[in-house]
Amino acid sequence: MAANILSLFVLMPLFGAILTMGLGEPSRFRRVLSLLVQGLVVALSVFTLREVLLHGPIVLAVGNWILPFGISLTADALGVAFVATAHVVAFGILLQECLVRSHHAEPRALFPLLHFMTMGASLAFLTGDFFNLFVAFEILLVSSYALLGLEPAGRRAREAFPYLLLNIFGSALFLVAAAFAYSTYGTLNFVDLGTRISLSADEDRKRLFGALCLTVFGLKAGLVPLHFWLPRAYPILRPTVAALFAAILTKVGVYALLRIGTNVANFETLGIDRVLVVGGVLTLVFGGLGALSRSNVRGILAFHIVAQVGYMLLGLGLGGPLALTGVVLFALHNMIVKPGLFLVGGVALDAQGSDELARSGGLLAVAPSLAGIFLVLALSLSGFPPLSGFWSKYVLLNGALAQGTLTEFAFLLLGGLLTLLSMIKIWAGVFWPHGDATPELRHRISRRTLVVPMLLAGLSVLLGLGLGDFVGVAETTVDQAQNHDELRVRGESVGEKGRP
Repeated sequence: MAANILSLFVLMPLFGAILTMGLGEPSRFRRVLSLLVQGLVVALSVFTLREVLLHGPIVLAVGNWILPFGISLTADALGVAFVATAHVVAFGILLQECLVRSHHAEPRALFPLLHFMTMGASLAFLTGDFFNLFVAFEILLVSSYALLGLEPAGRRAREAFPYLLLNIFGSALFLVAAAFAYSTYGTLNFVDLGTRISLSADEDRKRLFGALCLTVFGLKAGLVPLHFWLPRAYPILRPTVAALFAAILTKVGVYALLRIGTNVANFETLGIDRVLVVGGVLTLVFGGLGALSRSNVRGILAFHIVAQVGYMLLGLGLGGPLALTGVVLFALHNMIVKPGLFLVGGVALDAQGSDELARSGGLLAVAPSLAGIFLVLALSLSGFPPLSGFWSKYVLLNGALAQGTLTEFAFLLLGGLLTLLSMIKIWAGVFWPHGDATPELRHRISRRTLVVPMLLAGLSVLLGLGLGDFVGVAETTVDQAQNHDELRVRGESVGEKGRP
């Protein structure tokens, strides 16, 4: 398979953004073109995932410069699994935006910005270079800033200020981390950086590099106490944009930590393994309690993003192939289920005019299909079999047992209980009848608005039942990411053909 195909993951969303930006006012043609571009990227990502699972990683030396000095795109199973999941969900979110257009004004910049965001995600998941990861994060963040700017001004805009401030600080610190890595080890290529760190005897510099990475990517992921921007920013977004944020933004932070911990150095070497465990536990518990304290659907779901990140950070801190496989499963499952819940919440909000639990209720009687979709997604998030969430938690719990850490095992169980309680809170507040009166709906719930949430719920069911060997693919992603020799050989074979 030609390595040049990797450039299409960046170029196709870029062209999609440029083309939709130049079409003038929102139109049917804009929507069709946007879906067509995104559909092609989905097909490309699924095809590439199949290739790397069968034949191993693909390395592209951008500009044909010698590696590790030039920029590289590296498509191993880990990166492409995240890319494929992100683009499948993004296609669904674009489709949902098209289907609900009758009730929501569509800003002219919405579709271009969504494409720019998926372009940044593609670059982040496929880059083999630390500085290029910074570029990818900036594309993602600038797109997210602009999407936040599409929301109404006033109090809501003020809610987004912590998000802007902290991420600007995180970007500056990211540059500091990149400069430190290059000045200390003389390279920014992940695999080459890992080799030089393993040969270095300076433990203090390793720990400092680990601390910088943890701060930067922990902020992006929503690690407590760096999380407070997230529950404030997500609830002010339109449901489709919030769904895309839930699918991509925090997962890019988790992915970056996962990539550092597999390609560069394990977290024990960097001195942050126990910090990740403690931070993961705190994030899991505070996120779960924060969700229970909220009185509106979007607030509960936003805090739940924090709680779910806690699971992944805890798994990263535990280390070992089984725990890391659980992290991959958890992240991929969450990228599917969490956007589905935001879309369900958006449909309920549009129908009732409010997502405050005290002003909702009774949707089970008038919208049983919506209630059924929510129930499937909520049970998957809580870890019930045979849904995708069950396998992610099952493997992660086994990873904790394999490390002999019963305390962490207990906190993982506690997190599942908090998740279940908060989902019950939404069910009781939004769907369960409050008295005998039939709820008044501001808008009738159209069947077409249920298509994408239903597909995401169905995908969770199919993955839980073994579609595409969900667990086996996750195991392969970890194996390939930790196989530094294969990545190095492929990188060197590309580099030998590059420019001197």
